[in-house]
Amino acid sequence: MNESTESPIRQAKRIYVRVPVEIIVDSEGAKISYPASTVDFSTHGARVRTNIALVPGEHVSFIWHGAMPQSLQSQVVWSAPGHPEEAREVGLEFAQPLQIAA
Repeated sequence: MNESTESPIRQAKRIYVRVPVEIIVDSEGAKISYPASTVDFSTHGARVRTNIALVPGEHVSFIWHGAMPQSLQSQVVWSAPGHPEEAREVGLEFAQPLQIAA
């Protein structure tokens, strides 16, 4: 029997959608809000585009202002240069998976 070495988080179905979100960073005790937009997301995390440089291991809040607003504690798991006009792409892992109502 072949077993996958991928984690359940990477196997989660991703939804490709671009919506505006906020990334809240704790900087020297002050909470600073930065605009961002999603590239894709799953119940376990999101890939976002933002103009701020975030580093793997950094803890941030991911704020979604949609029909069901959410504030999700998250950790940066990867960061890479994005398209020139959008600066960077960042992978976030949510501290608690999203609960999707059936």
